[in-house]
Amino acid sequence: MIPQALLSAVLFLLAIPPLDWHLLMWLAWVPLIRGAARAPTRKAAALTGAAFGLLYYSFFFRWLLRLPLPIYAGVVLAATLYGVYFAVAVHGVRGLPRWARVALVPVLWTAPLFIVDNPIRPFFGSLLLAGGVHSPLPLPLFQLARPLGEVGLMFFLLLVNAFLWQAFEERARPRLAARFAGSAALLLIGAWIWGTRQVGAFLEAPTHPPFTVACAQHDMPFPWAWRDAHQEEIYKTYEVMAMEAAARGANLVLFPQYQIPGDIFRHPEPWGAIARKAGVYMALGTYTPVKPMAYGKNSWVTALVFAPDGRLVGAQKALHPSPVGRSMVTAGDAAEAVDIPPLGKLAVLSCFDDVTPRAARMFGPSHPDLFAANANDGPFKGTIQPRLHQLRAQLRAVENRTWVVRCTPNGISSAIDPLGRVRQTLPEGQGLLFPEW
Repeated sequence: MIPQALLSAVLFLLAIPPLDWHLLMWLAWVPLIRGAARAPTRKAAALTGAAFGLLYYSFFFRWLLRLPLPIYAGVVLAATLYGVYFAVAVHGVRGLPRWARVALVPVLWTAPLFIVDNPIRPFFGSLLLAGGVHSPLPLPLFQLARPLGEVGLMFFLLLVNAFLWQAFEERARPRLAARFAGSAALLLIGAWIWGTRQVGAFLEAPTHPPFTVACAQHDMPFPWAWRDAHQEEIYKTYEVMAMEAAARGANLVLFPQYQIPGDIFRHPEPWGAIARKAGVYMALGTYTPVKPMAYGKNSWVTALVFAPDGRLVGAQKALHPSPVGRSMVTAGDAAEAVDIPPLGKLAVLSCFDDVTPRAARMFGPSHPDLFAANANDGPFKGTIQPRLHQLRAQLRAVENRTWVVRCTPNGISSAIDPLGRVRQTLPEGQGLLFPEW
């Protein structure tokens, strides 16, 4: 049973970045499901799930090795328990009728995700990092995230896998196997036709944000000692890049999440002066101590929006606490798009707010025209994490049918359209990204 679990883990690893062999996602669960269902005991099923989880998640989360080792080990262990839970649950329903097993398999995988992706605070949605979408699916099928959400998309993936599992199990009875395989094919064909129509409808009448945006990817170092010793250089870099963006026609300049020395939220005037000098709206991300002057303790990840006259016209605290590595980050609890008359409404998804669906969904009542995902993947440069984080932003764009401009300090900054297509990128180094709507 364990070899089948390991085969599933390998198929998953081939389907995620950097290889992106996304077609494997439609059968990657089949060996794991079969191994768990055929395990002679519940303990054997648990070992099957553990084997899958240890191999897959230790490689999937290897970017966390940039953080202290206990964090990586803890995350891999927690994610492995997800594999154990799923395998044991599949083993528990193996005695049910065939069609009931097919229906329950996707329920078993996604039930924890539906539970954590809930409207009740606080966030538990980081579990989506273990059980959510990790592979860039074909564009028509990606559109299923619009009506179903990411969790519903996962349900659909598992349902196809469950039909193929039963088709394989019934291969000795070709007619029955054909019914299961045919059901999987019909699901895929129907979803493809529906998704293609959704893509066509958008392309016939595309929506465009009412902003001319520039993302300023400044590529400055992250160590606190450097930032503290180079405050004037940081300020000058922001000023120069804002001026250049304005000279090239931008009316909204985005800066990424970056811990700027000082409490800008309570003392915004010098930074408002940059917006006033450039004559643009400017949004930047930083950290704000919950208690004034209490640096290094509980902080908010804060996005500040300045008007062309230098006024601070919006401040959005990140709604999602960092899943790992920053226990001192305190989450905000209010989501309100910043009104920028006469241009439109800007919603800022700071830090990990684009990792799970809930933060973007909270902005829904204010009807944003654009999501700015101001993130900081700099500590994980050179790993698969920036690609995985960008995929989360693509899902948020599809779910909300809204443009997302993802702005990071050193890549990957990108412009993502409401279909989830990455239209432009700025992978590494310093530069300005100008999305073309």
